[in-house]
Amino acid sequence: MRIASAHRAVVGLALVGQMLAGCGDDDVLGVDAAPGFDAAPGFDAEPGFDAEPCTVPSAGYGAVGTIQMDSAMRLFEMGDERVFWIGNLELVEATRDDLEVRLFAGFGAFETAPIAPGTYEIAGPELDYATCGVCILLRGDSVSPGAQQLLAQSGSLRIDALGPSGAGNFQATFTNATFTHVSIDPMTAESTIIDDGCVTSLESADWDTPIQGE
Repeated sequence: MRIASAHRAVVGLALVGQMLAGCGDDDVLGVDAAPGFDAAPGFDAEPGFDAEPCTVPSAGYGAVGTIQMDSAMRLFEMGDERVFWIGNLELVEATRDDLEVRLFAGFGAFETAPIAPGTYEIAGPELDYATCGVCILLRGDSVSPGAQQLLAQSGSLRIDALGPSGAGNFQATFTNATFTHVSIDPMTAESTIIDDGCVTSLESADWDTPIQGE
C-alpha cells in the first residue's frame, strides 16, 4: 500500500469541505477532526454499524444534464497533481446530492500517464478508493449527518478540457454509472463495500466548471 493513499483520503476530505464553502455552504462538510472520522461526510461508519436509511434514490438519477452548482480545483503538492470537482445533482441547496470527482496522479488510470483529457472507464483499480486515479463518489443529502458515501462501480468519464489552475475550465461528461455504499478507511484509504442495498445509478451528467486558483 502506498503511503500517499492515506494522505490523499484526508486531504480529499478537507478540500471538498473548502470547495463546498465556495459553492455557498458555510457549514456543510466542515473539516473538524471529530465529524470527519465518524459517520459524517468523508468517512462512513464501519460496515455493520450504519443503521441510517439510504439517502440516495434507488431508482437512480437519470440524465441530469449540465450541473450548475459546482466547483473545481487543480493542485500540485509534493510533486503530485490532484484535481477535485464537486457538483450538486439536485440543484437544491437545502439537501445537496453531491457528485464528486477526484483525480490523482500516480494512481489507477494516471499511474504512468498525466492527468489529461481522454475517456476513462471505471474498472479495475478505479473500484477501490486506495488505488483509483479516477475516483467518483456520491453523497445523497450531504447536509445530513447520516448521509452515506457511495463509490462508482461502473461508468465512463470523458474529460474534454482541463485548463490551468485559475485560468481554465474542467469540462467533462460522466455516463452509465452505478454507485455502491462504501466505507473508507481513514488510515489506508481502502474502500469496503457495505452490503446494505444502498445503491443507485446515474445515466449522465456534464459540467464546464472554472478551475479555482490555488
